Amino acid sequence: METKDSTVAVFFTRGMSFAAWDRLGMLKREIHIYQRLASEIRQLYFFTYGNADARYKGLFPSNVRIIPKPRFIPVILYSV
Repeated sequence: METKDSTVAVFFTRGMSFAAWDRLGMLKREIHIYQRLASEIRQLYFFTYGNADARYKGLFPSNVRIIPKPRFIPVILYSV
């Protein structure tokens, strides 16, 4: 698979965040998948609903960007 020039965007389900994955006990399993993907592509973006999700940046390589929902944007609008 030729992917080094690829950019991938992952849009979390409405209301979901890395913090929620952590609370649900699924963070380790899920990030493992995306860590492997990040090693194969140029850039990986996560669009999440967690205001504090930037704190999970250290779990990923430098080509991963976490874009949390801005506080001033309502959830319903952000999900569109």
